[in-house]
Amino acid sequence: MKYINDKKENIYNILRVLIILHFCVVSNGQGCQGKPEVVASCPQSAYDWIMHAKVVCTVSNNYHCLITENHRDDQQSIIECCMKPQNITRGHMPRYNMNKKELQEIECQEDYYMPTQFSSNRYRDHDVQHCKYMKSNCNTEGMKICNQGSTTTDRSCYCDYKELYVPELPLDPGEHCFSMKDNLCSLRKDCDRTYQELNMMYQCVNVCKTGYFRPENEIICRLLPEGTTVASKVTAEVSVPDIIKPTLKTSTPTTSTKDNMVKPEIENQGPKDNHIIAIGVGLVCIATTIGCFVIVIYLLRRYRKGKFEVKDEESSLVPEIRVLTAKFTEVYGSEIVLKVQLSSGFKSALWLYKGHDDDKQEIPSNNSKYSEFVTGILQPSLKIHHLCKKDVGSYFCKVTMDDETTVESEKIEVEVIDAANIPPHVIDRCPLHFMLQSLSFIFGNLVEPMFVLLPQ
Repeated sequence: MKYINDKKENIYNILRVLIILHFCVVSNGQGCQGKPEVVASCPQSAYDWIMHAKVVCTVSNNYHCLITENHRDDQQSIIECCMKPQNITRGHMPRYNMNKKELQEIECQEDYYMPTQFSSNRYRDHDVQHCKYMKSNCNTEGMKICNQGSTTTDRSCYCDYKELYVPELPLDPGEHCFSMKDNLCSLRKDCDRTYQELNMMYQCVNVCKTGYFRPENEIICRLLPEGTTVASKVTAEVSVPDIIKPTLKTSTPTTSTKDNMVKPEIENQGPKDNHIIAIGVGLVCIATTIGCFVIVIYLLRRYRKGKFEVKDEESSLVPEIRVLTAKFTEVYGSEIVLKVQLSSGFKSALWLYKGHDDDKQEIPSNNSKYSEFVTGILQPSLKIHHLCKKDVGSYFCKVTMDDETTVESEKIEVEVIDAANIPPHVIDRCPLHFMLQSLSFIFGNLVEPMFVLLPQ
């Protein structure tokens, strides 16, 4: 009994520690700084978002406009407040929980998706009620939905081959579906619908014989279920002429040489053809099995005799450096993180900048505009604060590996948008503003009067 009581006490102590840790996490959570303000809507453009953020928050980068857990399509619930931004995982969007006073992630809605990670303080094109990207509708002429996609991928489409629609641009071998933004559908006119049709690979083939049908999104013909009429099955599954007369064999179909096909014989050949196909498939399976068995024996013998020759190519030892995001197009005043992925451990990393007409220059590590850090073990990163016109250009990561070899990444391009709506003198003076903002953060109101001296 004493042992059981001691065990219960240990369990209670563990629960107490977990509860204390839970409240510690909640108290240090990334909640709003002050009481969130309920608003009717968020800023309607990226420029308005930036300008409004400067008014609402002392640090404009902390501005958030989010839906809450009470938000519904017929009853909106939107708040704005200032808090530190957090990274939102792909396939999700941010939401503020008023009860728990914390930022949460929820999955994208059915018609929207988000393929990449993003910051919670970012402006979104389809408003804060949805993820950034809207899925394709596949609603152009002759087009249907092939795959619904996911929270991280777009829908794919295919052409309604039952109605003789085919893609205008060629697809990769074996592909049936495509992205709506990459292709269109058009009618194919070289198929004689009297005895020909398109299969799911958009090939002109003979129609199925009597008693058979070609199901949706399948290539081969299948036997009609017992008790099902051809007319009822064809109405739902396949477009086939009601009557195929044997006299059609003497007619000359007006098709191309490639698709010139002879109408199949349709009199009582179903069972016989099935037997032939079954025998053929069986022979192929037997031959394939024997071939695989012979290959396995041959490889085992060579392995036992030590005749495998593995060549260590020097090229495989060369370290690789891969750019995770090759181009950034961001709004003025935001911040971005440049990342590269290494194939092996490294000793040190430095970042280079190249303007449109300049040579590569090393970015000083003590410059407060930039923050260098390592994400994970093999991901050197560079964060650029308060984007402006002078940050436009190409960036490179030069890494010194453990064996003292150096590797340089491909260029990462950075562009600033909405610059046309912001006065040029505001864009050009951003480094000075950033320096004064840093000083004001340290020394408080002693530096703020210096902002008045900047040219307007």
